[in-house]
Amino acid sequence: MSITLHIKDSNGIVKTAKINPANKQALHIKALSGVNYQLINDATHFAPENLTISRTGNDLHVAFEGSNIKQPDLIIEGYYEESGDNLLVGQHENGNYYPYVPESGQRAEVVTLLAEQQASGQALGGTSFVTPVVSTFDYSWLLLPVAIIGGAFVIAKLAGDDDDDSDDSSAETQARVVHEADTISPDGYESFSDKQISLGNDNNTVNIHSNFSDGELSMGAGNDSVFIGESFGSADLSSLVQLGAGDDNINLSFITNDGQGSRLIDGGVGTDVLTFTGSGHTSDLQTANVEQIHFTGSDNELNISLDMLLSDDINTLYFNNVEGAHNNIIDLGDNNNGASEVDLGDFALTQQNVSATDALGETHTYNVYTGGVDATETLYIDTGFIVI
Repeated sequence: MSITLHIKDSNGIVKTAKINPANKQALHIKALSGVNYQLINDATHFAPENLTISRTGNDLHVAFEGSNIKQPDLIIEGYYEESGDNLLVGQHENGNYYPYVPESGQRAEVVTLLAEQQASGQALGGTSFVTPVVSTFDYSWLLLPVAIIGGAFVIAKLAGDDDDDSDDSSAETQARVVHEADTISPDGYESFSDKQISLGNDNNTVNIHSNFSDGELSMGAGNDSVFIGESFGSADLSSLVQLGAGDDNINLSFITNDGQGSRLIDGGVGTDVLTFTGSGHTSDLQTANVEQIHFTGSDNELNISLDMLLSDDINTLYFNNVEGAHNNIIDLGDNNNGASEVDLGDFALTQQNVSATDALGETHTYNVYTGGVDATETLYIDTGFIVI
């Protein structure tokens, strides 16, 4: 089992590292302030089910299943010198994110509150969120006894805590079930702004007739479809779509590329397709775990950065013109000047006119571009595109 560690702040991924417990050699990283540490089991693409933590001085030690905490797999140096809200988090199979909480349910074993030389078994639990970035977590659950995910997603609340005479030390606990909010409008939305919607594990369809300007949409597991009539993202706000596990499709006119607002479409596990339906637009590709890009519109420009491609677990991405789309530009070198100059930036053209099968099993003729150290990222770009 290998583990991917994403260190994320409110803007997204700050740093990524790989952990191989079989090596019996701990990965040492320096703690950062204002981040969460997302753990991913590379075999399942979801969070490791269980782990053990301990505190040594101001360092946090982490051992994954099958390892001994006395020989940790990960050491976060200076963890307890930073702010007390930097959590270990992971993505459950339902597509939502949860912090790791004590299997014992004891508040004293919460990762940020752990005493010197104390060890604790941890599993996903507490309150769910649709994005792992630090700004979205509500830390109030740390004040309560917590419970792990076990059939239902629960956070324990002291019984009788509204009674001034209650004795917290002897009070029994009761579980409040945190259900997913299946509140999607059957007629769709004229626009999507300042909303947070999390759907269940069915084959869901969401229609947004104009703009997805800000908010969070989590589709859950299933083969889902999202249709956005106009733009995705805004200049100053945060926009996130989590497609979750399954073979999913998302269609939109274009992705805004102005301002400092964060934008992300995360395909999750499965085969996922993003289709640009508009014409005459310039977009920055802001995706993770999406395997294929389609264009049905024409005269578009799509800017692609190597850093964005390296931020997920997908190493191969396919680009197809469909339904007669033409004159679409893929900008690999941050040219931003149309097709008048060619600068492939961090990429290189390695093969031309190659017949290959895409992620959906269809055969096209591609030019092949690679980027990254040891050419780890591969782009199959339909020969109908202009590449600069």
